[in-house]
Amino acid sequence: MHPPDRTEKRSRMWLVWHVGIRNQRLKANLEMRNECAGL
Repeated sequence: MHPPDRTEKRSRMWLVWHVGIRNQRLKANLEMRNECAGL
């Protein structure tokens, strides 16, 4: 078993990474929508 603080740090890093990718995807979708709308 890993020490709890180590696992917590890893899960937090994964969470930040996961959220960052989601935000990038959302931003890309918004930009594509704006281009399609001709803004």
